[in-house]
Amino acid sequence: MRNIIWPDKKGITPALVGNKAWNLIRLFKYGFRVPKFFVVTTTVFNSTSYYKEEEILENFDKLGSLHVAVRSSATCEDTENSSFAGQFESHLSVTKKN
Repeated sequence: MRNIIWPDKKGITPALVGNKAWNLIRLFKYGFRVPKFFVVTTTVFNSTSYYKEEEILENFDKLGSLHVAVRSSATCEDTENSSFAGQFESHLSVTKKN
């Protein structure tokens, strides 16, 4: 299972990335201008290893930016039957050292 998903990959599902990321990926694929991003999948949070941190930092470098926004989310968030507005955190101007 892939730990990091870039929006240009095929076979991505909401269960793997969550609905917010899924919708952002759809916007990207339909040609809307969105900032460069990658998604840390649900499989990462079900494991514990140094490798996952290293993999995230390697992909951070591929963004080509010193500062990024980090958004936590859940796979059940923003569905037809539920909304978790304000329940998760966003962090702006995150650096690789944070």
